[in-house]
Amino acid sequence: MERNFNTKDPEEKTLFHREIAKKICEFTDEVERNNYTEAICERYSISVDAMKKLIISYAGLGMTKPAVVLKSGVKKLDSDEGKKKAQRLLLTWISEEPALWNKIRDYISEDDFTDELYKQVAAKLFEGIDAGNCEPASMISLFEDEEEQKEVALLFNTKLMGLDGTPLEMQSNEDKEKAFNEILTGVKAGALEFYSTRLASDVTAITKMLEAKKKLEELKRTVIHI
Repeated sequence: MERNFNTKDPEEKTLFHREIAKKICEFTDEVERNNYTEAICERYSISVDAMKKLIISYAGLGMTKPAVVLKSGVKKLDSDEGKKKAQRLLLTWISEEPALWNKIRDYISEDDFTDELYKQVAAKLFEGIDAGNCEPASMISLFEDEEEQKEVALLFNTKLMGLDGTPLEMQSNEDKEKAFNEILTGVKAGALEFYSTRLASDVTAITKMLEAKKKLEELKRTVIHI
C-alpha cells in the first residue's frame, strides 16, 4: 500500500495511515491486532494511541440498526424488546431441540445474548448440552431472584414459534426453517449493534464486534437446516 502514496506529502501520508487502520480492522483476534498495530506504528513513527482511535472509528463505520429481512408483517428488530424477543426465542428453540446447538455453535455464543439474564442461561444451557445432561427445568433453581426464576421458567415453557408469533405447528417445514434462521440472524445482528455502540467504553467491544460482523456475513450466506 505504501507504494500507492507519496508519504512525504502530509495529505497522502494521512490517507496512507487511514488505509493501514482499515487493514488492521480485518484482524478479529485482539492479540494479533494489537501486535500488528504496535509493529506498524513503530515502523512508521505513528502514535499507537492515535492509530487505535483510528482503528476503532473505522471498525464502527457503516454500523446501522440491523435490518433483518423478515416475512411480510413481521416487526423488524429495531427495538430493545425486539432484540430481547429474538434471544428469548433462540434459547427456547435450543432447549427444545438441543441438536440445533451443534449446528449453530460456530456462529453463536453466550456473548451474543446481550440481555444479562439470557446470557447466563445461554452459558449454562450450552454447557449442559456439551456435557450431555441438558435439563433446562433444573436451571430455574440456579437463580435466587423470584422474578428471574419466572423469566427463566417462561423460556422453557413456551411453544416454539417464529418472530411473528406464529406457532410452529401452524407452519410448513420450509417456514419453520425460515423462522429459525430469522431468529438466529436477528440475535447475531443485535449483538453486532450492541458491541458497535460500546467501542469507546469497552476495550473488548471491538473484538466482539468484528467477530459478530464476520459471523453475520457468514450466516447471510448460510441456511441452517433444522
